[in-house]
Amino acid sequence: MKLETAAKMQEVYPDRHLNVFVPYGTEDLDYNLTRALICTLRWSEPGLVRRFLAELVAVEVDEAATVLYDLQACDYDDYDPETCETRKLVGISAGGEVATRLPALDEIYQPRVLNLLRSARSPEDRLDGLRRVVGNAELTIDDLEVLMHTLEEYERGSLPDGWIFTDDRKACVLIEAKLTRYLDQHQLDRHAETWFGGPCRGDDLVLLRWDRIAEFAVSGAGSEDPRTAFLCRQLADYIEILGNARFNGFRPFDLDGDALLEGLPKLRRLAALLCESGRERGLPIGARIVDRGTGVRLGFGDPTLVGALGIELQDDQVNFLYTLGEPVDLGPKADESGMDRVLDESEGGLFNLLDGLELKSSEPIQVRVDRMLRSGGRTAVDRPVYEAELDPASFAEVLDELRTQHPLPEQRVEQGRFGVLTLSRCLTGDEALSSRETVLEAALEAFSDYVAIARRLTRRFDEPAPAADGAEV
Repeated sequence: MKLETAAKMQEVYPDRHLNVFVPYGTEDLDYNLTRALICTLRWSEPGLVRRFLAELVAVEVDEAATVLYDLQACDYDDYDPETCETRKLVGISAGGEVATRLPALDEIYQPRVLNLLRSARSPEDRLDGLRRVVGNAELTIDDLEVLMHTLEEYERGSLPDGWIFTDDRKACVLIEAKLTRYLDQHQLDRHAETWFGGPCRGDDLVLLRWDRIAEFAVSGAGSEDPRTAFLCRQLADYIEILGNARFNGFRPFDLDGDALLEGLPKLRRLAALLCESGRERGLPIGARIVDRGTGVRLGFGDPTLVGALGIELQDDQVNFLYTLGEPVDLGPKADESGMDRVLDESEGGLFNLLDGLELKSSEPIQVRVDRMLRSGGRTAVDRPVYEAELDPASFAEVLDELRTQHPLPEQRVEQGRFGVLTLSRCLTGDEALSSRETVLEAALEAFSDYVAIARRLTRRFDEPAPAADGAEV
């Protein structure tokens, strides 16, 4: 973060830990985020919690009533939530929905399943084991994560994460919060049975997403009460730091070279937003997103296109990418076989597939060819062999270099090397920090060019472009 930027944007901070809610140690993030929500409601002006309950939970609280708060076990020995007039259970998660494929907890041997989920095996191996143990081949990583979290909480008893209730015993709201995509219906039922004496269904069960909580916090940041405005802004930032708010732009700590991996949750949110926005513009951007180093890669929505789109965080900049030949799990046309097809289409690199193509990007696109080495099941960049500003008229030079670095399949196995093509449109730190709209427009502008390039690389002559999800292109 530059001093000039800090002086102009004093509401931001270069380090995540300057947010008042971010733990400096290793505290459980689920509990800490619930605590941040409860603390914000508790210490803000009284109208905030009443608005929270009315707008998000559909509970009206009399202005004469005192609102009380607690975390986990209730510390009020003369309070019985079963006697309250209105009893609601609020579940908050990334997706705002319950998992539908999980078995009932009394149908599994919980210690065995928990030991499996805690094992040092890879997530894929643990998922395979879980599928066998519970007899359901359709379980996903999201199911695994929520089940593990539920079973770990069960070891400590059926304790909701937070309480909001009134001294007149008119209303009691229990909160169960997770950073996972799903909530566990069996855990929600157990909380309701334990504290309310029966299950919560219909209007008594409220499911929310964290991005909705973040939006509420942003609305409170405009309060005339300074403490309320401060706490709401800090809560909104904290949810954003954890990657559970809608993408609202980058902050200086996202572009900190020593902590780029911590920005991946936000990057995934940006990628999902670009998928949505791209489809609205007729761009065939696929919905599948995979992590790659300090960035993410997205497949194309058009399966005939080669390569992959990407977003990369670097120290004080963001890059929007098109890659070809990179080993990513986005289908066969994204990796080496896609490169083979392009070199075949270009007659070994002699035919310029981009001849006559007009780029729309307002800023230059850089092109780079890397020689990659493969050894012991791992790949690494040996060195960049070509770097220049992309000029469609001279793209034959790029293809020629690719042909040199990317030999035929049998030669690649023998020599342990292959080539990777990367196109990059850079947003500098100041540009990336300027506004959400600046980032989105720059990304969509670059992706529009990348789609046009990918179409040229898979078709020797111009052909009508296929529509994305039925949209006109």
